[in-house]
Amino acid sequence: MNTIQTIRDGLASVREVILVILLLLLLTAPGWINQRLIDAGFTSGSIAGFDWEARIRESQEKVERANAEVVSLQNELVAISETLNAIDSQPLDREARSQIRRLELKVDSSRTNINAINESLRKSVTEHQNIIRDLKGGNAPD
Repeated sequence: MNTIQTIRDGLASVREVILVILLLLLLTAPGWINQRLIDAGFTSGSIAGFDWEARIRESQEKVERANAEVVSLQNELVAISETLNAIDSQPLDREARSQIRRLELKVDSSRTNINAINESLRKSVTEHQNIIRDLKGGNAPD
């Protein structure tokens, strides 16, 4: 029995030393710990008051970049539409006018699709912000 008690005490001491080392690492190198946890597949959590949600932030940044690209595409479509209108105001044969009309319809359709995508992206950004806010507040996301 004495040997078992000695082994148990030894393991408890080793456990306590490991916990102290982890605490010291959390206090001295939180960024390094954060990166190790992310590399291990943890995307969000809280240990000793340190929150991480790197994957959510990364995803939010991607959505915001996509949103900016959508706005750029919308501006390009407006410019194309204006150019088509300017060409349409010049004297043209029927075939040219017909092609311009088809292009205008495609531009309008593309603009409608882009608006729908842009709205979806805005909703995604809002959802990401809510999740991050909930994580920082200690609440579980819906």
